[in-house]
Amino acid sequence: MSKDWKTEVEKMVLEAMNDPRSTHELISLALSELDEDAAWEPVTILHRRGTREIFDAARSLVLSSCAVERTLGANILGQLGIPNRSFSRESVELLLDLFQSESDESVLEATCVALGHIHDPLAIPALARLSSHPSENVRYSVVHGLMGHSDGLAIATLIELSADTDEDVRDWATFGLGSQVNDDTPAIREALFCRTTDSDSVVRGEALVGLARRHDERVVQPLIRELTREEPTDRWDLPIEAAEELADQKLLPTLMRLKLATGDDDDRFDQAIE
Repeated sequence: MSKDWKTEVEKMVLEAMNDPRSTHELISLALSELDEDAAWEPVTILHRRGTREIFDAARSLVLSSCAVERTLGANILGQLGIPNRSFSRESVELLLDLFQSESDESVLEATCVALGHIHDPLAIPALARLSSHPSENVRYSVVHGLMGHSDGLAIATLIELSADTDEDVRDWATFGLGSQVNDDTPAIREALFCRTTDSDSVVRGEALVGLARRHDERVVQPLIRELTREEPTDRWDLPIEAAEELADQKLLPTLMRLKLATGDDDDRFDQAIE
């Protein structure tokens, strides 16, 4: 953590501690506020305080019969005490218990994301079991719960979800495999290579970056194909990042042609060309 960022975080924590509103008032506000962004403001204050009182309040929420309250409880537990986590293992145990009987999609989404924030490998099996949930929103949240884990089951589940029917699920699962773990296995490479022909340009780009980071030579032709597509792409930066990661001279003619075609004032390709 840089000195400036550390100072900013300490300032935010101090502001949260000095906020005159009680835990009960902040929770009431989070439950009653109709604007989603505004509802998160009291939650972030609770996160930064990270006290036993707040943990106990969140525990009461996740045990509630009301789905909205259970969702809020999970949202609080997921980042309690940031940047210095508090009650992490106890929070994981509560969230895993919540999984046992939970059917509400919003609660499941919040719980998956909360477990992803805590990043405890104890949660991986429970998250993996939700990978075939009928809701794409739940499957999307499962991806966020598993990202960054190098556990074999986590990787296998992300591979499965990288071929999901939903574009957002495929996008984040591919990103998780390609850029959020350093593991390099034939199964990961094959999953990424399959996504180089995806219908979504962002998914293709994430797959290209992941393969280039692993210096898989098969990525050269898909990368040239992506760089020379006529139709517009949502993320030009991804194939350019992949070219820079790969640093293969076979890409140089394509990059030079693109640089000339876009004009001397366009510096997007310079670093990859170097």
